[in-house]
Amino acid sequence: MVQATMRRYNEIADKKDRGMTKEEILVHAGHTLLKAVSTRDEIQTLCEEAIENRTASVCIPPGYVKRVSNAYGDKPNVCTVIGFPLGYNITETKVYGTRRVLADGAGEVDMVVILGDVKKGEFSRITREIEAVKTAAGRQEPIDSVFKPY
Repeated sequence: MVQATMRRYNEIADKKDRGMTKEEILVHAGHTLLKAVSTRDEIQTLCEEAIENRTASVCIPPGYVKRVSNAYGDKPNVCTVIGFPLGYNITETKVYGTRRVLADGAGEVDMVVILGDVKKGEFSRITREIEAVKTAAGRQEPIDSVFKPY
């Protein structure tokens, strides 16, 4: 996965000035594997690649967070997802999931809001859900600092 990203980077970079090194790019990239059929071996390979390439994080399914945190500590930074892929979980489920994965060792949580709410323009409902999840994660800054509907 890192290799595919770097191949694409090299293709683009060959056409113009690189500007950043591979290492400078990877420290900002999350190395991700969220397939529903991800195996333990694939997750282990992902983590080892992330450590070797010093990526910003490794993003994995919630069910692997505790195992990865126990096996690797805080290297790599573990990211996981709540409500993935369509956001259909109710807010209380996302709040519980957030608390659980943080207790299991996640250092970062990405959340998917209900896509139907986005389509309908239900931004106040989306904002309330994001605020609930942020509170569960221990984040207190105002919601408008991270979410501003158009």
